[in-house]
Formats: sequence, C-alpha cells, structure tokens
Amino acid sequence: MTFCVLHEPSPDKTRCPYRVVVKTTGREIGWINQYLDYETLRRLTDNTLRSYAHELLHFLRWWESVHHTDLVTKDSLTQSTLLDYVRFQSALPRPLSGGTINQRVAIVDKALRHLFPEGPQQIAPGFQQSYWQRAPMGLGRPQLALSRLRVKTPKRTIAPLSVDEVARFWSSFRTLRDLAIVGLMLLQGLRSQEVLNLNRDDLLLAEAQIRVHGKGSKTRFLPLAPEATQLLDHYLRLERPAQSTDALFVSLKGPARGARMTPAGIRSLFRHHSQATGVKIANPHRFRHTFASDTFVDFDRGLNAAMAKLRQALGDSADNPRFIETQARRGYRFIASVKAPVETMAVPGPSPPQLRPPQRILIRVAVAALSLLLIGAGILYYDLHRQQRGALSVSGALPPPVPLTMYRGFQWAPTFSPEGTRVAFAWDEPGKQLSNIYVKLIGASEPVRLTTGHDGDFAPAWSPDGRYIGFLRGSRAVHHCSHADSVTGRTGKRVVAPTTGCRAVFRSQRMATGSASSSLVFGWQVVTCCSRRRSGGRGSSCAHLGRKRRKNRSTPVC
Repeated sequence: MTFCVLHEPSPDKTRCPYRVVVKTTGREIGWINQYLDYETLRRLTDNTLRSYAHELLHFLRWWESVHHTDLVTKDSLTQSTLLDYVRFQSALPRPLSGGTINQRVAIVDKALRHLFPEGPQQIAPGFQQSYWQRAPMGLGRPQLALSRLRVKTPKRTIAPLSVDEVARFWSSFRTLRDLAIVGLMLLQGLRSQEVLNLNRDDLLLAEAQIRVHGKGSKTRFLPLAPEATQLLDHYLRLERPAQSTDALFVSLKGPARGARMTPAGIRSLFRHHSQATGVKIANPHRFRHTFASDTFVDFDRGLNAAMAKLRQALGDSADNPRFIETQARRGYRFIASVKAPVETMAVPGPSPPQLRPPQRILIRVAVAALSLLLIGAGILYYDLHRQQRGALSVSGALPPPVPLTMYRGFQWAPTFSPEGTRVAFAWDEPGKQLSNIYVKLIGASEPVRLTTGHDGDFAPAWSPDGRYIGFLRGSRAVHHCSHADSVTGRTGKRVVAPTTGCRAVFRSQRMATGSASSSLVFGWQVVTCCSRRRSGGRGSSCAHLGRKRRKNRSTPVC
C-alpha cells in the first residue's frame, strides 16, 4: 500500500490543507488527518503543518510494513512502539542525523498522546531523562516525570563560507532577481522563507529600510546596506514583470510568470548554482551564518547607515556639516556646541532610609511567611467548619419529644432521679383542684402516688442518693416543707411556719442565707429551707423538721 501527502487548499479554516491519503484510492488516513486538523486550530503555519504531515507519513509507512494495516488503535500500541521506530530509522542504508530522528519521534509521540491519552506510556531506559514536574499553579508536590524519547546528537558547528567561495558562487548568477535574493541573505541575514514572504510594499527604498515578516508572525525593520538597496532598485526597474502579484520576488518565465516564487524554486536555484560553481555547501542557511560572522560583513557600513539616519533627523548634510563632521579614515565628530540646560537647584528633603539588600530579603521572607500562615489558618478554619457542618448533617435535627405521661388531667414540674430511671412529677387529677406528687419508672409503668394531702403538693426535688423527695405544700398563704420516702411513700413530720414561700434544696453541707441560717435533716441528707415574709413582715425565718426514731433502731427515719 502506497501513501502520499496532498495539498488541498480549502476555505474551511479548521481543515488542514495537507492531507495524508492512499495514493491509489485517495482514501484519507483518519487518525493522521484528525491530528493535523487539531494543529490547524492552533493556527500553525502552513510550513509547520506540511512538515508534520511528512513526518507522520514516514511513521505510517513503517507502521504499515510491520502491522500490515494503516489503522492505529490503543490496543495495538505498546511501551516500545517509538523505540522500535527509532531502531528502524537507525538501520536505514542512508544514515539519518540525530536531529531528524528526534524531530520525527517528537511529532509522532505528540500525535499519539493527543489521539490516545489513555494509551501506554513510551518507556525506553537510556533514551529518557527523569525530572520533577511542577504541579498546576505551583500547588501541591512536584511529580516525577519522564522526558520524551531522544537520541544523542553531536554538537554541530556550521562553518561560514570563505571569501573565495562567496565570490565564485556570486559570479555564477545572471539575473538581477537572483542577485537580489542572495544579496538579502548575505548582506541582511534573511532566511529563505523571509525572502519569499516579502511583498512590494515592504520595501522602503527612500528610507533605506525593509520590513521583514519573520518566524512566529513577528515583524521587524532592518536598515538596508547600500549594495542591497542598489540590487533591489535595479531588479524593480529593469527585470520585475509589470503584471505581477504583490510578492516582491516572482517567477520570470513560464506559465507562472508574475506569481510568487515557491520554496521549491529557491531550492532549485541554489542546487543549480552550487553544482555549477563547485561550492557544495552553499545553501540559504549557510549564507545566514556567513552574515553573522566576520568573513564578509563590513560593520563600518552599519555605522555609515546610522550616521546617515542621524543627519537626516537633524537636517544636516555631509557637504555643509553643522552637527556631524566626517573625518577621513578616522570616523565622525560632533562639531555643534553643547550647552548644559540651566536647572533650578531644589533643596533636598530628608530621603527615606534605603534598605540594604539583606534587609529587603528578610522583609520579603517575612511577608511570604505571614502570607503562608494566614493561608494555613484559613484552610484550617475551613476544614473545622466543614467537619462541624458534616457532623451536624450526620447527626441531623434533634430527636422528636417522647411523652413520659399520658394521663388525664395536668402533669407538671417533672424531675428525674439521680440514676435516671424514675421521674417525679405533680399531677392535677380531673375533678381535683389541688395536685399531688407521683413517681413512676421511665417507660410503660403505672405511677405511684406519694402524697395524699389536700393542700396541694408541687415542685418535687430528689435527694442526692435518690431515696427521698422534697416538695412544696401550700395552704392559703402558707407554704409547707415536707418530705416523703420515694419508695414507701411515707410522709415525714410537717412543720408549719408563717412564711410566704419555702424552697427545699438538698445539699451535703450547711448553707447560709442572709443573716440567719438553719438546717433541716431529711434522713441522711441536709436540706436548707428558708424564705421571706410577705411585705410588711419582719426579717426572715426558717423552719426545721424534727427527727423521729423508731423503736429498737438508732437510724433517724421519717
């Protein structure tokens, strides 16, 4: 199967003008043309796209000879695909340079990575170098990566042409166009493609300048040497066809007369003259290196051109100089009188202290450290806040309330026992105006009535050991302090005091209130019960519960 590259210009700017097809049937190679269209979207030049197409064509011919198909899939690729391709190029009868092999491998590797991002990584020990690749935006740890597969290339030094070689090659030209082309390369250092891209409007002969469109669509202005200006002027007036395109250098004969010269025409031109003169190494790139060396270029001419531009800006002339005088065999001299401008002396104020370089470095390091500290604190706060939100989202809302009692009437003032298994509460039963104290186990159990008084018992409070319950009992305007055994329901001795309120608090020590203090003993615990009189009464008073002993027992009980 034979493949070739076709040039098919299209008005579609997203389609590559170079297509890789099967020569006999014209069928396109899908994976190659897909990659070329992708590079076209990146606005690569036509020359770069043409180079990519030919390098991929070379890989395709090798792939078809090995796998007997032009289709490349992810499963058909291995880690040694590119290494096998390098081995094939190195075994060719005509040896290839290391730069050519590296260029082909780089283009093929780039295309395969774009088309098959999940494909196997090409690994060839000894042909790759490991390096630390920075994380995106510099955040995170650098990762160890491998470079592309490359063969070693010797350092090449391009020797410029000698004066004799330049003279022999120059003497073989017979047309003004060819002399102007070689003159721009030799006297101005232009590349061959830059010469072909020149338009008629890029020449500014009146100003001795030329506008050059270089690589990467970059434009630069260059001063023209007098010899180059003379060659271009003769070519434009005597040899360039009147009916021509905007191109500066056009074809002079044949059907393409007046059309822009092509790269093939430049190559044919240099090939013919290098064979005719015997200067085998003469090529456009060699002439560019000759311009950059001291072999042929006279740098005094650059100084002469600069002085001419300076005289033109000052309105001066070489015949009647007012500012710049030419001295034979020596150079130039400024002859105009120079006067320093009168400046007013300002009183210098106190200048700010100049920081020494080490102090500036320390300040920068301190600012960077403070910035990192603030960023770390912000990240820590964000993590804690997120964890709290996550905990809240896991725990959810508070559980719904669970009723402890579901009896008729009004149950109120609940209090839990110290061990958390019982609850005491006051219950206003239906038909009764006053409440009594009840206790029940938490859960499905019946309540046990502890008090049966008719004065109203409320506000129960457990003793610390859970054996007793203190509560309040009221009759008219009088409140009572009583206690009951939470197990048996037996009520202790009742003490009536002319008070307006009484609060029972279980404590394990004495408690002083105001100017008077007293203690009430409930079993094994101490309860302080103090209250104030109603308005109009005197001072404050406290009530004591007495202790009653059972027979043959010394333990105080109620």
